[in-house]
Amino acid sequence: KSMARIPEVSSFNVAKINVFAPAGNLGIVIESTANGGGLACICDIKDTCPIIDQVRLEDEVVAVNDEDVRYMPAFDLSQLLASKSGQAERKITILREVGASTHAIAITMHHIIAPAGTLGIITETPPYGGPAYVSEIKDSSPLRGKICVGDEIIAVDDEDVQMMTGIDLGILLASKTEQAERKITIQRKNGDDGDSEF
Repeated sequence: KSMARIPEVSSFNVAKINVFAPAGNLGIVIESTANGGGLACICDIKDTCPIIDQVRLEDEVVAVNDEDVRYMPAFDLSQLLASKSGQAERKITILREVGASTHAIAITMHHIIAPAGTLGIITETPPYGGPAYVSEIKDSSPLRGKICVGDEIIAVDDEDVQMMTGIDLGILLASKTEQAERKITIQRKNGDDGDSEF
């Protein structure tokens, strides 16, 4: 099974927001972004939209009920949302420019180059879905000062691992210990402690 590739981005700030939509028609129109990067965004919001106070035009939809939809065509994404209209609640994860909402959680993405050998970190699966995160960093870890407890690991050597469990991610990282270096992409919530130099 092939994995999606993470775009080459050194760091950026976005707002990651979870919107919980009720059953029924959402009243939003989704289209693919102009740059052809695969992300779908909200291009129209109807007056009858039940989440009109939570979404904005140009919000990018990246997950539905914690399922990664970043590379899903806009039409297919609309069909997926419609197919779930009978659910009491749908969790829709969107990305928005920082500052667009006072309730947004700012995150930064970084690429960490890890050396060969044991990394000395433990990863766990979050209880409510999402990427596996760093739960412990050993004193001997070569990544100490570069990675922090709570960092979410979203890619390894540019392969998307957001749907992996903490155990499977640990196995994947261990399988690459002989490599001269491993590129680990993490996202960190704004305000978390840790050295910002990667």
